[in-house]
Parts: sequence; C-alpha cells; structure tokens
Amino acid sequence: MKTCIHCHEHKQLSDFVKSDQCLDGHLNQCKLCHNAIGRKRYHASWTKQQSRRNAKHIKLKMDALLFYGRICGCCGEDEQSFLTIDHVCNDGAEHRKQRGVGSGHNFYQWLKNNKYPAGFQVLCMNCNFSKYTNGGSCVHQEQR
Repeated sequence: MKTCIHCHEHKQLSDFVKSDQCLDGHLNQCKLCHNAIGRKRYHASWTKQQSRRNAKHIKLKMDALLFYGRICGCCGEDEQSFLTIDHVCNDGAEHRKQRGVGSGHNFYQWLKNNKYPAGFQVLCMNCNFSKYTNGGSCVHQEQR
C-alpha cells in the first residue's frame, strides 16, 4: 500500500506507475493522477504550439498579401481577414493538382518558396467566389 501525493488516497502498489528511479519501484503518484497531469501538460503544450502555428500562418499570408498588393484588386477591400490570393487565369484547381500544392498554408508557402511568381492577385473572398461562380469575372466587373 502507498499514499498518492496528489489525491492523498491510500492505494495498492499496482495502482501506481512503475519507475526504476524510485526506491520502492513506483512513482509517488497513482496512475489516475499521473495520467491527469500528463493530459493537462499535453493540452497546455498543444495550445502553445497551435498559437505558434497560427502566428506563422498569418505572417506567411501577410507576406504574400503585401507582395501582391494588400487590397482587393476588384472592389478595394483591405480587411486582412477577408483577403486571399487568386489565380489570375482561373487555373487554380489545375495549378494545385499539377504541383501538388494544396491550399491555405501550403499554397502561401509555395508562393514564398517560388519568390512570389506572376499570375496571382489579391481578391477578397466575395470577389474571388463571384469570379469562380461567374465563369472568370466578378459581378463588380460586370456592373461597370
């Protein structure tokens, strides 16, 4: 029998994590407490890693937006969260398929790795989707 240093319950030795580093061959915390502490550390670490990944993605996207103009080439929208990179020749699906680029973070990384090649522009999501659904031209262009 042994008492857990976290929950202070008196338990069988089989309820404790085995360890060669301890004199009696078991940690001072029971398996339940040991696992709970591990989960807590994992989630804290995961949240920090996720924050770093998000920051890296935002920087990658901003670098691309800055290079290609930072405002929608159609309507002039400048809110960063609305902006995206568009394939000027409407060949985005074909381009992603040929190069195995994908979208989102992978696409922005591809742009950076290829020194921001020509053939891309900044559009807001509305203009980009309108261009897609209207066969290559945004409704803003049709209204002019």
